[in-house]
Amino acid sequence: MLGKDASLIFKPVYKKERGFDLAILKSNIMVASIIAQMVRNTIGPYSVNKAILKKDGEVLITSDAVTILKNLRVEHPVAKILIGMSKAQDAIVGDGVATAVLLACEFLRKADTLIEKGLLPSTILRGYDMALKRAINKLEEIATWTSSGDEEVLRNVASTAINTKIISQPERIEDFSNIALELSKRVKCKPDENKRLSIEDIRVIKKRGGSLSDSRVVDGYVIDDREIVHPDMPRRVENASIALIRSLELKEISGSWWEAFGKNVGIRVRELEEHKAFLEARRTLVKQIISRLVLCGANVVFVNKGLDEITEHYLARAGILAVKRVFQKDMYRIAKLTGAQILSNLMNEPLTTDKLGQAKVVEGWKPSEKENYILITGCPAHGASSVIIRGGNEYVLEEAERSLYDALHVIRNIEEDPRIIPGGGASEMELSKCLKEYAQAFKGKEQLAILAYAEALQIVPQILADNAGLDVLDISTKLKAKHSEGVIGAGVDVHFGRVEDMQKIGVYESLRVKVHALNAATDVARIVLRIDQIMPAKALKKEKELEPEEEKKQLDSLKKAYDLES
Repeated sequence: MLGKDASLIFKPVYKKERGFDLAILKSNIMVASIIAQMVRNTIGPYSVNKAILKKDGEVLITSDAVTILKNLRVEHPVAKILIGMSKAQDAIVGDGVATAVLLACEFLRKADTLIEKGLLPSTILRGYDMALKRAINKLEEIATWTSSGDEEVLRNVASTAINTKIISQPERIEDFSNIALELSKRVKCKPDENKRLSIEDIRVIKKRGGSLSDSRVVDGYVIDDREIVHPDMPRRVENASIALIRSLELKEISGSWWEAFGKNVGIRVRELEEHKAFLEARRTLVKQIISRLVLCGANVVFVNKGLDEITEHYLARAGILAVKRVFQKDMYRIAKLTGAQILSNLMNEPLTTDKLGQAKVVEGWKPSEKENYILITGCPAHGASSVIIRGGNEYVLEEAERSLYDALHVIRNIEEDPRIIPGGGASEMELSKCLKEYAQAFKGKEQLAILAYAEALQIVPQILADNAGLDVLDISTKLKAKHSEGVIGAGVDVHFGRVEDMQKIGVYESLRVKVHALNAATDVARIVLRIDQIMPAKALKKEKELEPEEEKKQLDSLKKAYDLES
């Protein structure tokens, strides 16, 4: 027969003990576990894709952890903390997002077990801080210094970064690793400039049709889906002097220019003579505009908006190559690469030689019948480079672009900090072994927290094995045995289902990525374990202030209700 407290088995009741609320803490840890579960199987070559249905009905298919998390609609504060951490991890180092999220969740789960045993969150956090410091020191000890120009190492690191994405076939991994390496060379800053690679300046063009293996790097900046506006214009201009103008449309011309011809902005043409005079005035105005360009030495014009036919005609007669409807983002990038200034129009702003950009060649490029590009090469600014990614559908193209950016970020990390560590879960297993030995030096309760931290690190190789369909217990046992023997690089070779030295097979990770992931995961655990209560904030909308008489009536009614008259 069940006793009176048997209902506790089915409905746990948590009390506020020792200054913190167990119910809130367990709820927060549960939310973190749910978020981690969403990205758990996005790690490793055998990762799976997630299909995300957006509000507008569009479908997003990806295995990129940060893309998945950014598109989640969440309300819980802990979920938002994890998503914010993932965005920061991606923005700063560009990789290791899923690892950071999974480690943060595992740190919290281990802390939950310790709290059940009677440890305070403050004690656990002290142990976690000590474990983090020792783990980072150990990572720096086992890291290998490499030359930032070692192409083989950079290629291996890039391959590891994109091995979890949709392009995980060996030949595609090799192709995209080579593309990332070639792009990194082109955008690599000069010795006297900032060392950080200008990844954001790379122009990525996605084209449906063909396969990913048909993707290619183009030397120079490419304007997609644009062509030279007039057949009589030159197809290729060498030693280009480039003018960037927002608008050359006559309808946007300032009224003061029309007043020069004795006309108002609004013109009514009633007779043929008036019509001829109007057309002649337009031609005169266009000629003056084109003459400004010619006198200044401009032979290439990029316009953000449209061009009138008469303007196109006189630009062609002047031998100027013109392109219209150039996106504003392209205008800014071209300005940065060529040194040009973007002018609103030529009527209100003077055009001088110093406002023109320079490039060795500007030409129309038509690799196939259905493709039109404008190619700008030989820009003064270092790093003008583009890549054309081809694929069967938009989902493959989007994922390929994300993979390429991941590889570029990892290469940039090696350029900034040329230290690498073995991948495949090897570094986590070595840290776990080290921390277990480190914990023996402590006699207090912090020892339990350090041991919990060490156990949590093993989640990475376990998930790698699990996602590959391997026996997790068998792999974990073999990994522990190898690391006990001193094989620091022992990790999970998911392709052959065995434990292998990652250093021998060329599977490396950036030290910078791993250190940032550990710091970020521990910070999240620190924040969540300190949350005692979740409270709604005051509404943003201001409450309507009461009139003095209405406020007095409410006050009188409250006094009467609570017998406060006396």
